Amino acid sequence: MNKEPNKTFLKEHNISTRRNFPYTSLACIAAGAILFTTQLLLSGNEENKMPLLLIAILLVMIGIVKIFCSGQKYVYDKSNETMNEEILYFEYTQKEVVENRLQNGEFALLRNAASNNLSLSLMVELYATKSGNAAMYRIYRYIPYEFEPLGEMQFYQKEK
Repeated sequence: MNKEPNKTFLKEHNISTRRNFPYTSLACIAAGAILFTTQLLLSGNEENKMPLLLIAILLVMIGIVKIFCSGQKYVYDKSNETMNEEILYFEYTQKEVVENRLQNGEFALLRNAASNNLSLSLMVELYATKSGNAAMYRIYRYIPYEFEPLGEMQFYQKEK
């Protein structure tokens, strides 16, 4: 199941993808480098240096892996706002109410009605700006062992 929105869909609705800046990755690499230089400056017992060297190497390796595995974010280009991802769960009997709230941009009401119960049969994948001016969403129904999309990715834009 491909959860990523279609590139033409994103382009039509002025949404771009940007990579997240890897702050934590750089922090890991810096901590590893500092620990490594500290280990080199220590004089004395070689047995005390080995654990520090191992930790320094692990920190640097984790930082490098995190740089290459850092995720992407969706940005609504008209207002330059990041679209935050949310996964919301509902009873299937609420499908019409959920669809209406999504189409009308009533995201706060939708979030309040959502449940934390992951065993419910209706799932909404929602990417919305903080201001609520734009969102893209897709509704899924649970069919044994996986959620199947009920349609294509939809777009909401608040009318001006």
